[in-house]
Amino acid sequence: MKKAVMYGAGNIGRGFIGQLLSQSGYEVIFLDINEKIIDTLNKDRKYKITTVSNENEQQIIIENIRAINTKTHEKEAIDAIATCDLMATAVGANVLKYIAPIVAKGILRRYETQKEVLNILLCENLLHVDKYLKNLIKNELGEESNLVLRNVGFVEASIGRMVPVMLEATYPTDITVESFEVLHTDKDGYIGELPVIKKMIAYAPFEVYIRRKLFMHNMGHAVTAYLAAIKGYTYIHEAISDIEIKYCVYACGIESAQAIATDGYPLKELINFYDRLIYRFNNKQLKDTVERVGRDTKRKLASNDRIVGAINLCKEKHIPYAYLLLGVASGLLFELDESQHSLEVFNDAKTDLRKAITKHTGISNDEDTEVISRLYAMLQKKDLTSAISFCEKFKSEKIVD
Repeated sequence: MKKAVMYGAGNIGRGFIGQLLSQSGYEVIFLDINEKIIDTLNKDRKYKITTVSNENEQQIIIENIRAINTKTHEKEAIDAIATCDLMATAVGANVLKYIAPIVAKGILRRYETQKEVLNILLCENLLHVDKYLKNLIKNELGEESNLVLRNVGFVEASIGRMVPVMLEATYPTDITVESFEVLHTDKDGYIGELPVIKKMIAYAPFEVYIRRKLFMHNMGHAVTAYLAAIKGYTYIHEAISDIEIKYCVYACGIESAQAIATDGYPLKELINFYDRLIYRFNNKQLKDTVERVGRDTKRKLASNDRIVGAINLCKEKHIPYAYLLLGVASGLLFELDESQHSLEVFNDAKTDLRKAITKHTGISNDEDTEVISRLYAMLQKKDLTSAISFCEKFKSEKIVD
């Protein structure tokens, strides 16, 4: 049986990529440091996925799996990478730098034993993650890196499935997901033949799909969460049913879609994609929380990430934007996540708003900073109605007939 290493046994690792790899005929070897998850996977050699929608639910058992704790069994993890047929990561963009040393050692072992091509599917929400991880591994390998990596493909993937954190007390490896399960990957990232993976579609050029995922899906999800927090909602499905929030989120998506479409991707297809996405946000059975979707604002408000990245693309393509600035203002007010990075953003904004805008988003021009500041003041008062009126007027003044 073919072997696939899945680095990351979390929501996406188990709830999406691990499923597709197992169902495609691979033995899936999960690498992680979560002892409870690792021990349970090794005891059962299977786990349960429940797919839910507003209409029904279905249970799937994922088999042909095992797991390795990279903290306590690093050598076994390296051996798994050195001998596998395919690899994927779903650890979170901030964690890639921590797994790079083990991945590099596994790749080096492959090179020394003349093992065939290795393609690594990078299932992370980070623009140009292929270049980022490749550079991290090059730094680990040193002078011979180009030679060692000549048979390694770094493949960007666009992860559309939504997998919330389980709230109720459940069996450790049980996971609940939405039914959507298409995996988009970068055709140009592969070396050699494309692997056969259920529900995988390979595209080239892939840039538009990464932009669609990051600047529409991830952006829309985050803005929904930030506006939901202001209105006091607990779940995403509650928020997207609020007409004002839905209008703002939709307007953000249209601004992004217009910018993405300037490179030749049909605007109609982007709008259809966003229509389906908004509908998927309304999945009550997912019980996806506002706190989960909005957390880590320091990363999500960064200049190359979902909201500000979309703003920068609008600037580059000369597309008027206003609601994306509303998204930034709402993110600066997000205080449900008590992690250090999110609290830093929230407290910086309270202390010196304009300085915080530049520090955390990279936005420094006077007009955008002024607009964000005015919207922030309205949202502080929970006055989304006035914020919408302001955005409508501001945007109308930018549109040339």
